[in-house]
Parts: sequence; C-alpha cells; structure tokens
Amino acid sequence: MMFDPTVFDNIKVVIEGAIYDLDLKGELEVVDRKDIIDLASLKREYQVSIKNNFDQRTIEGIITLSMDIKNLSAELLRKDQLAGCMIKIQFNTTILEYNITCKKIEQKLKGIWGDYRPINQELSFMYGEENKQSFRNIITIEFDKLISEEHIDDLLEMIPYINETLNVLSEIIPN
Repeated sequence: MMFDPTVFDNIKVVIEGAIYDLDLKGELEVVDRKDIIDLASLKREYQVSIKNNFDQRTIEGIITLSMDIKNLSAELLRKDQLAGCMIKIQFNTTILEYNITCKKIEQKLKGIWGDYRPINQELSFMYGEENKQSFRNIITIEFDKLISEEHIDDLLEMIPYINETLNVLSEIIPN
C-alpha cells in the first residue's frame, strides 16, 4: 500500500518550495525552520522564518502551518467540513513611538492584505527597560478558515504579500 500524504504534508511542501525558491533567488533569506510533531496533543506544526536580504534589522516574517487531531481525523475519515490546516502569518520587530508606528503599520498592512482581514499587533517590553520606549511588536495576520489543497494557488499568491509586508515594515520602522 502506498503512503497517501495528508493535506498538511502537501501544503507544507508547496510553501517550503516557494519560500526556498525566493531564498535561492536572493529575494529573501530563510533564517529558521521548525517541523514539530506534538505527540501529547497529536498536533503538527511547520514554521518557516524569513527576512529581507537587504535589511540588516530584525524584522522577521513567520509562516505557521498547523493541523490538529480533529482536522487530521476528519481528513482520514473523509469528513471534509473539518479537514484542512490553519495558517498564521506573523511579523516580529522592535518599534519606537508605538502610537504613531502601530497606526502606520495597520494602515499599510490593510492596503496589502485587505480591510476585511484582522491584523493584530501585540506590544511588549522587557521589565526594567520600560523607559527606553522600545517595544517588541508581534503583528499577526488572521485567517479564519481551514485551508486545503484547493487553496494552494491562494497560498502561493500570499507569499509576495509577505515579502511586500517585510519591505513596507522596513520603510516604516526607522533603523
């Protein structure tokens, strides 16, 4: 009997291939990759972290693909309404002047990702350094639906948006 890859495996291969193609072309750089299987909760997660090659700062984009046990079992049992994966796009950076910068980030990212797409920004700082006014900003692009092989073309179209977002963040956030 031949192994039939899950939707997670198929989408992971497509995302990984598209990202590494851009890395080989020098358009971005893969800085980290994680392929995690959580045996306690039977969840799979794939993460690839990227940054612009030309930007020396630490503006990082992270694409996370995940599938939990209910999605896997739905796929294996052919219950299509619950079969699929979740995707999350995050951008990590450090900012100053959070009131002004966060508003600019939200405006520009809504222009890239659309007004309907929730864009969340989570700010934090290291205890004892709150007077430096330097904040860690985790920007998350939310996707509320399960994705499957039917969405592969959409995922491939999303990768230039990720690259564009890295470019825009490089313009907004001062060195």
